This record gives sequence, structure tokens and C-alpha cells, in this order.
Amino acid sequence: MIVRPGTYNDAPDCHFLHVAALDRTLRPLYGNTAIDRWVANCESSPRRFERPLTEGISRVAVRDERVIGLSVFEPDKRVLSLWYVHPEFIGQGVGGRLLRELEAEVARSAPGQATLHATKHSEPRFRHHGWHHLWWVPCDACTSIPAVLMSKDIR
Repeated sequence: MIVRPGTYNDAPDCHFLHVAALDRTLRPLYGNTAIDRWVANCESSPRRFERPLTEGISRVAVRDERVIGLSVFEPDKRVLSLWYVHPEFIGQGVGGRLLRELEAEVARSAPGQATLHATKHSEPRFRHHGWHHLWWVPCDACTSIPAVLMSKDIR
């Protein structure tokens, strides 16, 4: 596996990764109605990943020329906005490596306080990497799913 900055050309693979993660990882936790609403609220075009991949600080994990993980930090908002691992690769260190490499780049180029919204699936993983649980909030992407607002000073 290699981890590298995301590019414009990664957008289609990131879209399919995101859909797989929502469908196969989060659907069992939140149910059909909530995930269907989330997917409906997301732009269905793979192009929606072009801007975050090229304007934010991004990392993708690639194995056999396939994007298997994605992480994006938006410096203008100070938010880690995307962090997904394809369900077939969960538990293999992909997410942790993505997060470490993304945080290292944020520390170099945009250090300071950062936030994210974590699902109940990802919240323990972020705590393991030093993120602090602040409080439960409705997820911006899908108002029916509760999320944990978390923060970390990345330096």
C-alpha cells in the first residue's frame, strides 16, 4: 500500500469508496432509512470529490492501483472533513496510516486546532489517535445521524 496526496483523477475512485463505506460499514450501525437519507443528501456525482482533493490537504491509500482509503483536511475551515476506508480493508492499518500522514502534513503546512465529526464507528479510532470527544451533534452531511464533534491541536 502507498499513501500519497490525492489528485483530481482520484475523484471517481473516492466516490465509489465513499458509497461502499456508507453502505457496508455504516448501514449496519444506523439502519437503512438514515443511510439512504445520507446518500440522497450527498451529490451523486464522483466530481464532488474533485475540489476537496485538490484544494484541501488530502491523502489517499492505494493498493494495486485502487484507492482503498481517503482523508481530507480543509485548512480554511480547520476541519478534517473526509476519512474513509473501503470496508474490505478495515482493520489492516489503512485508516491509522492515512490519519498519521495527513496530520503530519497539516502540522507542517497548517498547524493549529482542528475539528471533525465522527460517527460512532470512527469515534474510538480518533480517540486512539489523540482526538478529544467534545459533544454529540447532528452530522452536517446527514442531519438524522448523530456525530461526535472532536478536536485536536495538530502541531
